[in-house]
Amino acid sequence: MKKKLGIIFLCVVILLTGCASSDASSVYDNDRKIASQSNTYNKVNYEMSENNGTITLSCEVFEGMDTIWSYTASEDMKVNIRYSLKVDNGKAKLVQILPDGALETIVEVTDETEEADKVEKTLQLKKGKNRIKIIGGEDTAVKLELTLAFSSEKSTDGF
Repeated sequence: MKKKLGIIFLCVVILLTGCASSDASSVYDNDRKIASQSNTYNKVNYEMSENNGTITLSCEVFEGMDTIWSYTASEDMKVNIRYSLKVDNGKAKLVQILPDGALETIVEVTDETEEADKVEKTLQLKKGKNRIKIIGGEDTAVKLELTLAFSSEKSTDGF
């Protein structure tokens, strides 16, 4: 009887692991999942570091979503960003998630498009928790460099 329960438990674990893997690649076009507080991903040779406001990330295989930056703003404000995003295989995008769950795609790159290299942009942050996530499609190889610098001027316009 214990042997049967052990086999059933093992089968359940294998099934749940398989579901988690397929869930990671299914989030790419699902705004509701992307806006959630959770992260779900499959990573192979993933490296991420932060140094003086610059986030550097590389991954041989990345599927799913991962929060790479989070900031709780005490008021509406702006942040200047500069990024380079390169995809060798698959597709990837950076998205900003506002405190109310609204999404704004910062950039999207595929292995068939040119990389986004040293692009500068200003993001509007709203009062509350603002996040940036990287989203990867199936079997995506990605490299990212993202630098953030807060603007001295306060935001007065809406999104």
